[in-house]
This record gives sequence, structure tokens and C-alpha cells, in this order.
Amino acid sequence: MPIHRLLYFPILNSKKQVEILETLINLLISVS
Repeated sequence: MPIHRLLYFPILNSKKQVEILETLINLLISVS
């Protein structure tokens, strides 16, 4: 899933946002 990484790559400036995004992505993967 390189697309997901590309999507939140520019947001790596904020580690907190990265953690939130990773959690959201994990939830999306769990749902699908």
C-alpha cells in the first residue's frame, strides 16, 4: 500500500498527525 504512504508522507512534519493517520489507515484496512 505505497499509495497510503505517499498520501501522508508530506504530513510527516507532524508526528502526532502521522500517528493519527496510521490509526485511521489501520481502521480503513480493518473495515475493508
